[in-house]
Parts: sequence; C-alpha cells; structure tokens
Amino acid sequence: MLFLARDRSSGKSFAINRALAFSLRKARAALLGTGQLDGLEQSQARDIYQFLHLLQMMRKSDLAPRKAFNPVFMSFALFDVGVYQRRLAPLARLFVSNGFLFMMAALMAVCCALGVRNDWAIISAFDSVFSLEAIVTFGIAAPFLKVIHELGHVLTATRYGVAVRKAGFYLVGFYPMPYVDCSDADFSARRRHRVAISLAGIIVDVAIGMVAFIGWHYSAGTYLQTLLGNIFVFSTLNSILFNANPLVKLDGYFAFSDAIGNRNLSTRGQMALGDLRRWLMSFGREGAMPSTGKAAGLAAYAVASVAYRINMLLTIALGLAPLYLGLGMVAVTWGAIAMFQTPMQNMVKRAVLSGSPTTADVWLKRGLALAVLAALIAFVPFPFTTVVPVTLDTGGQYKIHAATTGFLREIRANGPVKAGEPVLVMVSPTLEKQREVLRLEAAEAELNFRSLRGVDQTKARAALREVESLNERLVLAEETLAALRVKAARAGTFIDFGKARVGQHLRAGTAVGSLLPNEGPAILVGSFPERYVAKFQHALVAADLRLDGRYHALPPNTVEMQAVLKVDRSSGTRSYRIRLPFEVSPTSVVGSQGDIRFRFRSEPLWAHVRFWLDTLLANFRQSELADHEKYLSR
Repeated sequence: MLFLARDRSSGKSFAINRALAFSLRKARAALLGTGQLDGLEQSQARDIYQFLHLLQMMRKSDLAPRKAFNPVFMSFALFDVGVYQRRLAPLARLFVSNGFLFMMAALMAVCCALGVRNDWAIISAFDSVFSLEAIVTFGIAAPFLKVIHELGHVLTATRYGVAVRKAGFYLVGFYPMPYVDCSDADFSARRRHRVAISLAGIIVDVAIGMVAFIGWHYSAGTYLQTLLGNIFVFSTLNSILFNANPLVKLDGYFAFSDAIGNRNLSTRGQMALGDLRRWLMSFGREGAMPSTGKAAGLAAYAVASVAYRINMLLTIALGLAPLYLGLGMVAVTWGAIAMFQTPMQNMVKRAVLSGSPTTADVWLKRGLALAVLAALIAFVPFPFTTVVPVTLDTGGQYKIHAATTGFLREIRANGPVKAGEPVLVMVSPTLEKQREVLRLEAAEAELNFRSLRGVDQTKARAALREVESLNERLVLAEETLAALRVKAARAGTFIDFGKARVGQHLRAGTAVGSLLPNEGPAILVGSFPERYVAKFQHALVAADLRLDGRYHALPPNTVEMQAVLKVDRSSGTRSYRIRLPFEVSPTSVVGSQGDIRFRFRSEPLWAHVRFWLDTLLANFRQSELADHEKYLSR
C-alpha cells in the first residue's frame, strides 16, 4: 500500500512509509481535538519532527527571494484552472463519454478507407521528418497542439471531479511548452480515473493526427497538404515514441505505473540502478546487487529507460546533426538536454550522505567516459552526406539554337507552342543567292544534256553527271535554307533567352531559347563536388530529391554523372555535372530550385575527420593552383 502526504500550501506530494503515515494521522487528530497522543513512541515522534523539519526547509526554499537561474529549464504558472472547471463541466461530459469513443472509431474507419484508397502515401511524410519545413512546422505548431493536448487532461479531470491546480508553461532551452497540474488526482481519483486522465492527452493527439490525415487526403497538391502531413507526423510520432511510451516519464509512464500499482516506478528503478552502479564501480564496497526479482525488474526498467532515450537521441542525431550548417547539431544538443538534464525527466538533485567520492571512483568514472568517447569515435558509424542543388536543364537538353548561320528575322514570344509551329525564322542572302545560281546552272546543264543526248553519247554522259551534281548541291542548299526555319518538335512552352535581336547576325549553334515539352521526363542538372566522386561511384546508398517543398526518394542508379568538369576560379574547387531524369512535366518545374541529398555508406567518426582533413588539404592545393594561374595570366 502506498501512502502519500501533501503540503496544502505548496501542493507538493511526498511518499511516506506506513509507520510515519499513522503517526502523522494520530498527531493531526490530537491537534484537531479528536484524538490523543497516547502510545506515540519516541522514535515515532522523532520521525514526525524530521518530516516536519524537511517540510519547513522545502517551504523556505520555495519562498527564497532569489533562485538560481537555470537557462535549461524554467516554469511559469499563469492562472488557476480550478475557477474555470465548473464552466468546462458540460464540455467535459460531452467529450469524456462513450460518444467520443464512437467518434474516434468513426475517424479510424474513415482514415483506414482513405489510406487504402491513396495506398497510404502519407507514410512518405515520415521520410522528411528532419526537413526544414517539418522542423519549422513543429516549432510553430507544437505549442498550440500541446494546448489542445493539455485541454484533454483538464476535461477528463473535470469529468471525474479532480481539481486542476494551475496552468502555465515550461521553457525548455527557451522553447515554450504548456502544462497543467493534475496532481490532486493522486488523492481524489480512483486508479482507473487516474489512468484515464493520463491517457487523455495521448488520445487527443491521435484524434488530431487522424483529422490531419483526412485533411491531407483532400488537399492534394497544395502547401496545406504539406503542413497537414507534418502535423500528422508530429501528432502520431510524438505520441507513439515519447508521450505514450512508459520508458519516458510522460503521460504513458504515469498511466502504466498506475495500471500496475507502482506509482514510484521511475524513482525506485533509478534507486535500484544506482545501487547496482555503485556496487559495480566500487567493486562491491558500496551499493548492492538486486536481491529479489522485483529489484532486478526495477533495475532493468531503469536500464531500458536510459537505453531508449540514448537510442532515440542517436537516431535523431544521425538524421539531423549533419543538416543546416550546424543548426542541426544545436537542435540535437537541445534534445539531449531535454531528455537527460531537465526536471521533466525526474533528474532531481539528491544530497550526498555518504561523503565525497574517492579518488579511485573519480578516475574510474573518467576512464569510463573516455572509453565511451573512444568507442564512439572508433565503432559508431555515421553516414557521409552532401547536398547538391539542381535545376531544369534549360540550356542543354531543351535548348533551341540556330541550325545555320544567318540573320534573325523572327523569334517567337514566350508562351505555349504547338508541335510543328515555327519558333525561330532566319534569313541568309548569301545562301539564297547561291541557291539561285545553282538553279540557273542546273537548268543550263539540263539543256546541254538534252542537246547532246542524241548526238554524242560520251559528252551526254558527262553532261548528265554534271546535272546530277548540280541537283545534289541544289538539294543541299534547299535543306540549308529550310534549316533557317526552326520548328517545335513537340508541344510545349518556349522561353526566349533574350540575347538575340531581330536583324542580328547569328552563327550556327547560337542558343536563343528553350522549348520545354508538356510531357516528362524533366531533365535536372547540377554540379557535384569532386571530393565525393569516389563515394558516388562505390558507396552511394540513397538519394532524396527535394523539389517544390516535397521529398522524393530516388533510386541511386537514376542519377548519372557526366565527364563535364567545372572549376571555380575564385576558390579552385572542382565539380562534375550530374544529370537526373525525373518523371514530371518540365513546364511544371521551370524556375524551381531543387536539392538532391546524397547519403553514402556509414563510417566511424575518425573516418569523417580524415575525410575532412583530406578535403581541406585538396582545397588548399587547388586554391594555390588557381592563384598561380591568375598570377601567370597577368
């Protein structure tokens, strides 16, 4: 049986043993005049005094004029929710009822039907969980979604007659997260009601996720769909991995610990693990091994809790740390602080009663820390990644150019073009004059051949060969003149480069514009850094294209590297051209800037450091060569 004592002035609760609970109850009855202190032993009186002294010290600490500033975690109480609970009672009866469960079942049925219809395409939104749009959506929407989450707790507590003390917000790493205080449920609610209050926020998150999924299905092709997809990811991922997980001290933990009847599961687990840790680190001089199955289970729970948080942190770090020019590492650090260093995870300070640690303990801890760091550097693999900007190949694949030399007479305005319509018309007086001369010479040769055909067969054959030669030259001249008129091979959109003017003399091969077809594929090109060429050829694992706010997983073999070397004269860095056919209409992505994120085979941290040093040295040498070339050119 668990006994709790509450300080009504501060609202804090304390877990106490059975003997102290009955002693306090007897003392309270004596103070109220409804009982006597007869039979109270000296040891019981001492326990009461120590407990009241502890209570007084904690009150003084709470009332201290100045508290140490904690930039990692701060809490601010805004208002008392209890004064509004009477008004919220009708809403509580409406939502905390069987009708709400039927509504959840209906939402689930609709989501299943829509998911089968769209082949659960929303699952692809999880692939972009570390995208900038998803992170910004989380940063902006999370506090508002958390308000709805906390409202679920308040309505459920109101429905079961539990007073909600206050509402406010935490600042975790200067990021606001709302909260409500439902601690009165420990005294005034049944176990099943406490479980319902703890699970209410999770159920609200799932409901929000299902509503976002339905909205996502009916807003295809818009930015709203991306926003709703990110909200769906946040509501479901956050609830499943964190809030509903009994290994993290959030709502799922409190529901689980209440359900199994062990309200102090985390604290007891940490104590059992602490005893085991001290026993191992002191080689049996301090602490203790778990002596019972229950103690072993508590220690295993604590180990699983720490391991889960470390695993989640590493998973987030692998996906987020390399991104956004170092800001990803800042976000990972914030997540580590939130997981391991804030009061939200029950990391309360305890007084050390057994004296200062010995020198051996200190060096043992340092050795373990160094061993963990060495293992991280030597064995934990991290993926190599690089991001390459890509654009539509308007100057190559879709280029319209002058087929022969001449003067520009007409160029089509920007806009749609049908197949066979002219987009470029040129004239060449020289070619036209040559054609007329050839026509006259061919006509004269034809007359000469006819006059000799019945007179002299030898001269007639020579005249015939001359006629054929002139006709061939005339056909070639006609084809050359026809090439002055460039027609659209297929329907699309013409874009004028704006460099050619009517009457301007253009050489053969001069590009004047691009013709983007209405049908795919779209050819995207970009500059791939030379330092990753070897990894592209032998260690490429995955490639993801970000285009128009959406992410597309690409088969690695669809990206082609071409032997077109480009050198940046200012820095000396070199890059190669990559080419990607993507199954969309070229006209739909004209003017869009995309990015391909290449991910290569994972290697330990020391390999990353060596690769970085090699790249730095290569860039230095190339810069020296570029400076040397500039000096020689002067």
